[in-house]
Amino acid sequence: ESGASPPSSRVVFHNSDTVFILSYSIIMLNTDLHNPQVKKKMSLEEFQRNNRGINGGEDLPLEFLLSVYEEIKEDPIRLDEEGTGGTGDDEG
Repeated sequence: ESGASPPSSRVVFHNSDTVFILSYSIIMLNTDLHNPQVKKKMSLEEFQRNNRGINGGEDLPLEFLLSVYEEIKEDPIRLDEEGTGGTGDDEG
């Protein structure tokens, strides 16, 4: 009733497409920032631009995208290097 916005830590996704697109975007960001073969690393501005309008035609909050970017930059997503991470490979 007070008209206060929800806490900034909460982001409402308008549909499941938003989740799928953002997930793919995060994987791409992770690869871009942490693969030594990528010479020009994705900037925060590029990450924001890549995710423009993905939430039912609206942008996700900049604070949220900044948080995602910084988290991936500081703590990359890594797969199990032993090959036991459930990749489906039946080698060996």
